[in-house]
Amino acid sequence: MDLSDIGIDKGSLCEVIVTTYHEDGSPNAAPMGVIGMGRGRLMLRVHTNTDTWENIRRGGSCVINIVFDPMLFLVCSLHGRHKGPMEVETRRVKKASSVNAPYLVDAHAYLEAELESCKSVQREDAHGSAAIAEITMVARGIEILSPFPIAPNRGFFAAVELAIALSRRETRDVKRYMDIIKRTLGAGESKRIEEFVNETLGT
Repeated sequence: MDLSDIGIDKGSLCEVIVTTYHEDGSPNAAPMGVIGMGRGRLMLRVHTNTDTWENIRRGGSCVINIVFDPMLFLVCSLHGRHKGPMEVETRRVKKASSVNAPYLVDAHAYLEAELESCKSVQREDAHGSAAIAEITMVARGIEILSPFPIAPNRGFFAAVELAIALSRRETRDVKRYMDIIKRTLGAGESKRIEEFVNETLGT
């Protein structure tokens, strides 16, 4: 299985939304980076105090969603258990066919992945020290839901960076990201994002 068909090349770091099931069967969605390892394998670096790690450890699988919806990235980054409203509504997911995990019906493509191995590491970066699980997953299937390609849009990438920043409680660059989003995305979409960000920040 060639993961490069959906842009996950060996050694590359791609931004995706990982979906799993909680123990009660409700869906969990979390944006994160995935690293291509070649030969149908990929790596996730997941904080061990997150629902995503607990769900993968318990269920042994997840779905990697390829998404070009900036609002979906923001919602999944900032909503969820222990963070506020539900991160993804049940109606926005369906069960994958070969693993016990959901996929996002709004994704452009997704791959189903099973846990192969993991190791715990202590990671030091600009945000401090954190316990990380380095998880190796094996792809079991790729599904294309919408035709490719999609023309690049700076607003989408700005929204992804904004989602990452806000998930880390960094707010100094919010105005810069929002300026890009307003200039490059459609008026309706940029307005929804602006309202969501303002509500999240309480401004």
